[in-house]
Amino acid sequence: MSAVAKFHALASLPMQTEQQRKALAAAVNLELSLPGMFLDMAGGKAANDARVTVTSAAGARPALPNLDAVKSALRVKYPTATDTPQSSNVAARIDQWFHTGLAEIDLAWTNLFRLVDMRGGNQDAFEIYTGEFPVQFKQRAPGEKIEIARVPAETELQVKYVKYGAGIGIQDDWLRYNKWWTVADVTLGFRTQAWDQKAANHYGLFTGLGSGINFAHIAGDDFGTETLNAAAASIYRAQQGKGTAVSASTPLWIVTSPEKVGYISRMLEVTRGSLIAGYHGGEPLIAQIAGVIATSHVAADDAGYYLVLPGRKIARGVWQDLQVEENRDIYKQADDMVGTEQYNAIVADTSQVRRVLFG
Repeated sequence: MSAVAKFHALASLPMQTEQQRKALAAAVNLELSLPGMFLDMAGGKAANDARVTVTSAAGARPALPNLDAVKSALRVKYPTATDTPQSSNVAARIDQWFHTGLAEIDLAWTNLFRLVDMRGGNQDAFEIYTGEFPVQFKQRAPGEKIEIARVPAETELQVKYVKYGAGIGIQDDWLRYNKWWTVADVTLGFRTQAWDQKAANHYGLFTGLGSGINFAHIAGDDFGTETLNAAAASIYRAQQGKGTAVSASTPLWIVTSPEKVGYISRMLEVTRGSLIAGYHGGEPLIAQIAGVIATSHVAADDAGYYLVLPGRKIARGVWQDLQVEENRDIYKQADDMVGTEQYNAIVADTSQVRRVLFG
């Protein structure tokens, strides 16, 4: 795990001065902003996260942002001073980190949610509707009145922001004795913890669902393909009348524990015309799978894997990206940095999720 900011270059600034402290805070904020910056450039979804194994053309991964795109993002949304040591050649280092360091952070959950960007707005919540879409196209006689559909108020759910925060202390002695590697380690650990907690919160919305989403394993289905096809069909049928723009070819995501990736991989190999289907028989895989997300946030002893129709009424909101404020503590001889962020998410319609039980 490497840092983009050149923390050691801060040693060239006057020791323990306001100038050095501001440059240090800027370097820390740069490190904390990188995952969010990537998600903004990728449209809010990390479809090329290393934990995602694409198994169909429908889930083809887009290319990583190139250097020009990084420079453009820095100019538009992430202005970074070019006259500070930690910022020299920053675009090239960010581009390299996207290709080498990004996989250290679990961002695969972003593929499952529709992003509602609340940053810069003046609303502390967004609304999502859970009922069926009350529009009916019917044959009409000439001049016949057409009813106007109203979204029923009782189906509205409000998703309000939740604030998360934590703090780190940068000791004077680390700066005085040029222990910049320690500063980098603490900063990267802080970033990792923040995004790991965010991943846990979002995956927990699926793993915390009750038994009502369970889909039983079909007897005699040795490879699990018949069960997967049937579970996918049940998700598609449940969307009828809800205005969610779903067909029987809409790609679904699989979320599972690392321990079950082998089972899932073998299941996805049982396709029409494959050797395994030819030799062993059984129903070939028909369901469209965008990708497989393996995460330790699904328990090793979970009873099944999660089949998810992404977006629609599964949504996440972001009100404030992770950022820090710095304050000098003379009693502890340290610079205390408090990081805060604001976000929330919801699975408003559980018919978009099936916990497909193992045989």
